[in-house]
Amino acid sequence: ERMAGGKNPAARKVICLETKEIFETTKAAGEKYSISRQAIGKNCGGYTKICAGLHWMYLEDYNKEKIK
Repeated sequence: ERMAGGKNPAARKVICLETKEIFETTKAAGEKYSISRQAIGKNCGGYTKICAGLHWMYLEDYNKEKIK
């Protein structure tokens, strides 16, 4: 059985910092905002500062920042 999307154990949740929306995958976020999942992933990884006018983080990184 193919594990696609949020069922994939390697899938990482992402959060849009402006809207605080949480998505199961970069693909889901990209579909809503018409952005490539790769562009969101690069923004989450710190390779870009902004992606289509929005800031993105992996949810686990966001939660770690909140704890500090």
